[in-house]
This record gives sequence, structure tokens and C-alpha cells, in this order.
Amino acid sequence: MSKITIRPAGSDDEIRKVFEIRREVFVVEQNLFADTDRDGDDFRSLYLIALMNGEITGVVRVFPTSDHAWVGGRLAVRKKYRGTRVGYLLVKGAMRLVKEKKCSSFTAMIQEENINFFKRIGWRPFGEILIYHGKRHIWMEADLSTGEATNKTQARVRRPDPSLTGPLPLPGLQPMRNGNHHAQRT
Repeated sequence: MSKITIRPAGSDDEIRKVFEIRREVFVVEQNLFADTDRDGDDFRSLYLIALMNGEITGVVRVFPTSDHAWVGGRLAVRKKYRGTRVGYLLVKGAMRLVKEKKCSSFTAMIQEENINFFKRIGWRPFGEILIYHGKRHIWMEADLSTGEATNKTQARVRRPDPSLTGPLPLPGLQPMRNGNHHAQRT
């Protein structure tokens, strides 16, 4: 198996590739969004990419909701690279990154079919199943108390240029008073 490297997206071209892979997975493959999955959180997000043989094979974003609370999302792995540990390594890399940022609460809205994957790597579900863009999701929280923040991911973490993302609203998801989001209940 080829070596998988997880690191922050480091150029505008890599940020464009992030959005390309997300579109491939969430718009074309899963039909979760009509045209784009970009939203207002993209501008404040940090992006991690997975590389195999110089090719970006998967992506994930993280963004702060307060000084010590972060949200992960848009974990996308190209279809031909699923089952290669890319998703696992991206999630672990995201957990390391938010720990380095002094995060104490790291959550994500997870598609129902991925709950067991996240449970195996130390996440726990909370709340009820929600419908988000026609698909069942649940909020989960990472156990950040395990492991050390090693293999630092801090080097040159880039936020995307606003012209690459645009402030698009996130349909079906409304902000709550605490800065988190909620979706329609089933």
C-alpha cells in the first residue's frame, strides 16, 4: 500500500481540489446538494488533505465555533481510495489539529451509515437523528482525551480565498444561540 500523508492544504490549487473532491462526493455521487456543497463555514474553515503518490485522495474541514469548540465536516474520500485508511487518517489528523488549537469540544454531524466508523475511533453520538438534505445524520463528539497531538499539522494552515468559496447559506440548517447549528428533526 502507498504511504498516505495528511497535511493542511497549502495552496489555492489545493483548496480548489478540496472543493472539487467535495463536489464529486456530495453533489455528484450522493446527491446531497443540487449544485455545490459550499457554505458560509468554508471561509472560516481550515482544510486537511490526504495525499497518496502526490494525488489528493480525500479532504476534511474544521472550523471554530468558540475559543474551545470546533466542528468538523465535509469528510470526503474519492471512491477508489475508500478502504485505504484515508478517511480514518483524515479524522485523526483533524482531531490532532483541533487539539493543537486548544479545543475541548470537537463535534460533527455524521451520516447515519458512518456512525459505527466514528464510534470505532472514539466518537460518541448525542441528540436525535436529524434529516439534513434528505439524509439521516446525528451529531457526534470526539474523545479528545486519548492520544497525543503528535506529527504537528500546524505548518501553513491556509484558509481559502473568499473568491474561491463565497458566503453561501446552508439550507435546512439554522444557527442556534450558542453558535452551533441544528437541522430539521425526523
